[in-house]
Formats: sequence, C-alpha cells, structure tokens
Amino acid sequence: MPGMCNIRYFTQAHAALVRRLGEGGEPTNSKVLVYVCTAMSYCGGHGDRLNGMLSAFVIALLSDRAFFIDSQRPVPLSMVLQPTPGGLDWRMFGSHAALPAGFNLNDNLAAFEQNPRSVLESQEKVIRLVSNQRLTAAALHASGQRAESLGLSRQPALHSYLFQMLFAPSPALQARLNARDLPAGRRIGLHFRAGDQMPQNWKDPPRHPLSELDEFLDCAESLEKDYDWDSTFILFADTDKVLTIPRVQELMSAGKLVWPSEPDGLVHLDRSPATLTVRGLLQTWSDWWTLAFDVDALVLCHSGFGATALEIGPRRPAVIGRGCVPADGTTG
Repeated sequence: MPGMCNIRYFTQAHAALVRRLGEGGEPTNSKVLVYVCTAMSYCGGHGDRLNGMLSAFVIALLSDRAFFIDSQRPVPLSMVLQPTPGGLDWRMFGSHAALPAGFNLNDNLAAFEQNPRSVLESQEKVIRLVSNQRLTAAALHASGQRAESLGLSRQPALHSYLFQMLFAPSPALQARLNARDLPAGRRIGLHFRAGDQMPQNWKDPPRHPLSELDEFLDCAESLEKDYDWDSTFILFADTDKVLTIPRVQELMSAGKLVWPSEPDGLVHLDRSPATLTVRGLLQTWSDWWTLAFDVDALVLCHSGFGATALEIGPRRPAVIGRGCVPADGTTG
C-alpha cells in the first residue's frame, strides 16, 4: 500500500508511547485521541459503533495522534475484540474522567462536515471523541495532503484495511466462532432487519415488514442461479418471528436455509437492557463476523450491521434485498 512506511512510523511511535505509559512515564510531546463509549453515552448499534471507531482512527492518523479506545458499554470492548498481533495496541487502562470533554458528534455528522478542522487541527493534547457517525470522507477531504502521504486516499477499502490493522477476535469471541457449525460449500448470507418486531428486547423504528423477507429469499435464489452455485442460505435477522414464515420453515426443513442465532443473541447494543445485551454480545459479534468473513455472497437490508460486514470483509457479490440491486462496499 502506498504510504505504508508512514503508517509503520505511526504504529512504531504509538508502540513507544504505550511502553512509556506502561512504565509510568508521561506522554511528553505526544498528542492523543481517545474514542469514547461509556455508560453515560449512547454509541449506536453495531454498525454505528464500527463507523465511529474507524472514523476516529482515521482522524487520529490524519492529525498524527496516538489512538486509544475507551469503550465500556455494555462491557469493555476488549472482551470481544483484541489488538491485532503485531498491530496497534488501542487498549486504554485506567480512568479518563479527568480528561477534557473533547467532541461529541453523536448523530451530528453535519457539524463535522461544516468544520472538520476544529477536530483535525485541535491543539488540545488529548481529545475525547464520542461519535456514531462515518466521518472518514470529510476528514480525508479536509486533510488531503496528509491523507495522500499516508496512502489513505488511495486505499479503496480503507475501513477494511484499518479494521484488520486494529482488531482480532478476543479469546471469548474466538471460542464462540470456533463453536459455529457452518454448512459446508457455498454460503449466501442474508441480513434482515425488521426493527420493531422485538418490543420485549428493545424499541426501534420499523425497517422492513416481515412480508418483505420473500423478496430477500428470491434475491438469494437469483444470486445462486447467476453464479451456478449449490449453496446454503444463512439467515440473520433481528427477530425470531422470521421462523414462523412458511417459506423459511420449508427451506429449513429441506436443509437449504439455516438460522445460526441463539435466542439470547437477539439484542440491540444501544437499545436493549444491559442484562440482555451482555448475554447476547458474543452471539451478535459472531453473527457479524460470519457475515463479514465467512459467506460467499450477501443479501442485505438497510442497516449498518450488514453494510459494515460488506465493507470490511473480502469483496464478493452483494445486493440489497429490496429490489435485488447491487450493493457497493468499496467506499472508504
């Protein structure tokens, strides 16, 4: 990747800072950006959080700041993800309560787009950034020369590259992934979000009526025919009511469709009660990981959960279930 040497210099400087802090030293001349998600803030669902964290890392790279993640809601992020071996150690230990408030961009992309330099050129030694927004495009545009020198502007799958630079499964998540019983052969992943069909677990606006799932299944069958595959459909949904649909039942009985989710995995990271979310966290991440890395094609709804799986995983056929139109995961 162009600019790899500059990225390597950044990671080496970050590693030196982590060692210095671990020895009780001061950060001296280093500037720091901390992505923050605490019990006192709403951080968004799965896709919003990933976009917030990866965008924050882009801002850290562009502003030459060491990057840390302090994500405690509903549990510390390190219980699900760990730093990539040999990669950047983003873990933050101890309290950040005494640090300056920084920038809160939750649900406020427009504020950043109007003045990205307020963050990128801040003179504060430590920035705490709260965001559930995708800030990457505006940040790259505002810091074109720095982005070019780092090779960021020429990386077509930037969020995928940065995710793999930062994250690997934690031991707990890896154990859950190892316990999956994925069907052999070609797999087509379907993600269907109804939104309002699990009121006992969370409240969310409606997304797709259950009647639209037929269109998603038609689309999966069309993909299978186009590529001349004999595949299994893996259905991920935010409600177990999909299991009452006759066509789903028929496909499951024929071994054509599988439903890998556990009952405790049907949670919303930001909207479900903490007791439910903690129980379902590993299942939610396991489902996302399967969509991102372990299916050969995707049929998606309008949701950040599936969109980030498409973007961060390898390139493969992908369509939006409503209308069966191509989905593009190359934006960075």
